[in-house]
Amino acid sequence: MMQAIKVHVPQTLRDYQREGVDAIKEAWRCGNHNPMVAVATGGGKTTMMAQLLVETTPPELQRALIIAHTKEIVEQIYNRVENQFAGQLGEWFGGVRMYPGIGMVMGKRDLPQARIVVATRQSLHDKRLKQLLKYGAIDKLVIDEAHHAVADNTYGGIVRALRSANRNLKLVGFTATPKRADKKALKTIFDDIVYQWLIPDGIESGYLTPVTRLKVKTTVDLSKVRSLGGDYSQKKMVSILKTSNWIELTVQAYEKYIRAANRKCLAYLPSVAMSKAFASSLRDKGVMAAHIDGTTH
Repeated sequence: MMQAIKVHVPQTLRDYQREGVDAIKEAWRCGNHNPMVAVATGGGKTTMMAQLLVETTPPELQRALIIAHTKEIVEQIYNRVENQFAGQLGEWFGGVRMYPGIGMVMGKRDLPQARIVVATRQSLHDKRLKQLLKYGAIDKLVIDEAHHAVADNTYGGIVRALRSANRNLKLVGFTATPKRADKKALKTIFDDIVYQWLIPDGIESGYLTPVTRLKVKTTVDLSKVRSLGGDYSQKKMVSILKTSNWIELTVQAYEKYIRAANRKCLAYLPSVAMSKAFASSLRDKGVMAAHIDGTTH
């Protein structure tokens, strides 16, 4: 039985992706070993990360580590890096033995000897980090969702460990939101934002769809709901909505503005119970609706 051959076709960078990759390389060349890049969601940060490694990290000579926030993103980055290297990440010499060109460190997946490692932050505890470094120092560190990284959390510990093994470590952070809700300074790890391509840039260049804001007026009074970290207090919000006819109001808005225009809809509700109730109400009206939350596969 013949086995299908996986074909790798590297993506061609868009103009702004090319500019972003070049900005990182220039920062590293000029001695800024800790730059950050801000690229709007949908802008293709994963492709930029992968191409950056293609151009700066020959796996027969250097090692790289990419840290992402979730299992799904780790898998996405892994596939994109593998693709961007055009299938060349088979086996590379690492010292006297041959090590895989790319591997994951996440849960039961454990290839710390790979030349390019993609991992979740949670997986890089001290024991696994020591195991990773046993196979050689890391030359390039890429941090996705870099706004989570500050010196006094897990990311800071990882950076210190990698830099202790290689004082010439070059790192870069990618984020769509270069600010933290808790106001902690990102500069504890990163030096400067060397390139920005944000939502207005994406809309102007035609890569992102313009946003249309439509406010639906109701009699619900949220003036007494206090704000926590930029968001309404969930407990108080749920309490007020439950005393209002929130399901009827929300279903009416869906019927008038979404269903009538034959649009698809993604709805965010303040609690799991309310999301389930809203989805159930839509199904009662013949709408195909499903609830998802953090426990959904």
